[in-house]
Amino acid sequence: MCTPSQQSKTWLSVACLLVLLLMLIIKPGPVSGLEDNSWKKALQQLQEAFQTIRIELRDYDAKLNLEFKDLKKGLARLEKKKGQMLLWFGGSYDPKDLNHLLKGMRTLRRQAEGLLKSFGEMERRLEIFEPKLDEIEAEIKRQLVETPNQEYANSFTSSLTEITDLRVELDKVKTHIVRAHTLYDDFNKRLKDCESSADAKVSRYWRIYYLQPMSGIFSTDTWKSFRKDIKQWVGALKIVKESLGEKREWLRTRNALLQGLLLGAALILLGFFLIKRVGIKTGFTSTITHLLPSWILLSLGAATLWIDRSIPFTLYDISSALNEIVVSAGLVSLCSFLHSVGRGNQPAHIHKNPLWYLWIILAFGLSLEALGLPHAISLICWPLVLFFMGWRLYRFSSAAEGKPERLWTSLSLYVLSVLALFTLLGFATLSFTIAVGLFYSFLAVALGLEIWRLLQIWETWAKESGQSLHVIGCLSGIGFPCVILGFVFLNLWLVSLRLGGEHVFLEILSFQVNWQDFSLTLGRVTFIIVGFYLTKTAIFLSETFLTGLPRRRPDLDKVVVESLLTLIRYVWWAFFGVYLLFLLGMDLTNLAVIAGGLSVGIGFGLQHIVNNFFSGLILLIGRSIQSGDTIQIGNILGDVRKVTIRNTVVQTRDNATLFIPNSDLITNQLINWSHRDRRVVREVRVGVAYGTDTERVRELLLQAVKSHPQVLAHPTPTVFFWDFGTSTLDFKVRFWIKNVDNDNRVLSDTRYEIDRLFKESGIEIAYPQSDIHLRTAPALEKLWPTDK
Repeated sequence: MCTPSQQSKTWLSVACLLVLLLMLIIKPGPVSGLEDNSWKKALQQLQEAFQTIRIELRDYDAKLNLEFKDLKKGLARLEKKKGQMLLWFGGSYDPKDLNHLLKGMRTLRRQAEGLLKSFGEMERRLEIFEPKLDEIEAEIKRQLVETPNQEYANSFTSSLTEITDLRVELDKVKTHIVRAHTLYDDFNKRLKDCESSADAKVSRYWRIYYLQPMSGIFSTDTWKSFRKDIKQWVGALKIVKESLGEKREWLRTRNALLQGLLLGAALILLGFFLIKRVGIKTGFTSTITHLLPSWILLSLGAATLWIDRSIPFTLYDISSALNEIVVSAGLVSLCSFLHSVGRGNQPAHIHKNPLWYLWIILAFGLSLEALGLPHAISLICWPLVLFFMGWRLYRFSSAAEGKPERLWTSLSLYVLSVLALFTLLGFATLSFTIAVGLFYSFLAVALGLEIWRLLQIWETWAKESGQSLHVIGCLSGIGFPCVILGFVFLNLWLVSLRLGGEHVFLEILSFQVNWQDFSLTLGRVTFIIVGFYLTKTAIFLSETFLTGLPRRRPDLDKVVVESLLTLIRYVWWAFFGVYLLFLLGMDLTNLAVIAGGLSVGIGFGLQHIVNNFFSGLILLIGRSIQSGDTIQIGNILGDVRKVTIRNTVVQTRDNATLFIPNSDLITNQLINWSHRDRRVVREVRVGVAYGTDTERVRELLLQAVKSHPQVLAHPTPTVFFWDFGTSTLDFKVRFWIKNVDNDNRVLSDTRYEIDRLFKESGIEIAYPQSDIHLRTAPALEKLWPTDK
């Protein structure tokens, strides 16, 4: 590394070269126009700059040589530690140990990168020399062509030789950097080989490790090897002590502990401050302060996670177990807090929350595993804990809240008893793994349900307080899948870490079920569920936006909004359908071929459905029929209630609901009485007796229709003397009604009014009349007796 004074020398050298370069570039005329003193001064500065650069390069060469030796020693030390890790973890088939080995390899890689960091900084500093030398060399060559003075030309030629020598020295300095990168790459390659070997062992042997039984408590091998296991355990403790005895390891561990404690303290103070402020602001100080225990535990979990990055590999088991115990306790405490907030009670303590009993099982099992006690001791202690906690949960079931909680707590005695029996038979590892899985499963479900319950409470409050419908829609649409799926995958991740780490998790996600051209995995199922709820959310937000348009735009037709609502629903579901086909593994480029094949089936079996579908689209887009229109098909008159993709719902004047296929509305003739205008023309016909004053009839008819409030004044009503009937003088009055929905009532009221006015005026509404004239015949008169 260069000191500040050395760095200033470097920049001074570069500045001198730049000054020289400017002097040569901005000269006003040819070289012969410059004074000799100026040329001598420039050449002298050039030589001084060359000398400074040469000194700096030699200084870099010496420093890089020392750095290379330190890198070599450091990598040798890391190589030794890698060998120790392989001896400590490499012979095991326990996925947990192999994960610790992978973690140790990542730590070694970070330390190696730290050793190489100084070379990267020096490489960046050396990069400034190459372009500057190129610029100076190019300018000197240009001046060499224009200089008429042979003495100066020889000096420029000598300067070019100096630049060539500087390039050689620069390449020599860079050789150290190349050698350092080569040394690091070789070490990194060996690390990758170890990681690949560990990965292969994890993915290959994790099932065998958990499913293959070890010696049980009734086996003689267990007790024969007990003394040997004790000696190995004591030897492992000595190795741990020796690893902490190394000065470098002890300093790094001490620094990590101090940093972790400071981080934990800072997080606890920050949480205390935020919780207090939120409590004061919301007015729930007494309730929100119960969150502090959860925050303290989670803060300590973050501190232990930070410490875990820098401790010796011999303490990986202890640090990871401690981190898992503290974090899981924080999550259980958080679950208790959420439970109390959702129900308005005090937080559930250990005698109220059954998850604490499962946490005790987890903490005890992790402690046994971290301490690495002999197998015989685990076979005795672990079943006792399972039996005892199962009995405590069974007793708790009588005071449990709700039927589901009562059910699983009462069954815990039997489940944990079976796990204890597994342990006694030699399946201790499988028993502990199942117990861990049960704990995380119940914890994930409990946290998910409590958070979802709080979201529902917030949604109810938001609706009552008039919050934005967009926020409520997003919460309702994606809140459930995000919360539930989030905790499900958290549980799956934590259990996978027990079984073998990321490999098992990715293997579970990528487990594929194939059927013909379709394929399905757990990850795709998750994306399908999320896509379904996102589609519902998008539809809700779109409907909220469209239904609010008439309030912002009063001139907008509400019928247009209803048509857009129907279209937008089908557009969003169509996008989801394409998304679903993509996730199921169907090649979307083959949709044209599939559509061609489906067209044959559509032409035979689905033609009516497809015909109605496209007819519905035509009706919605063309707006020939809209919701609220009054239509007439044949003798049927009714109001359109809804236009869907498949059919149109019409309510008749008799209050009957008709479902008319859209294709019938497209192909058959219909009358739309309210298309773009709900006004309608109606007429009343009436006949009066011959001899009636026709002008008086006209006045009374106009008076009758104009008196009705639903009759429009413009266009004005009109009376026609329509015909001379056989018995009547026929009149027709024509007028406009405001709304076609009221035409029957208006016609009835108008007829009542005409009848009343005609009666008051003595005008007779004539009815058909016939006059009979009788004539006599002479032949009949002779036969008819007459009185004399």
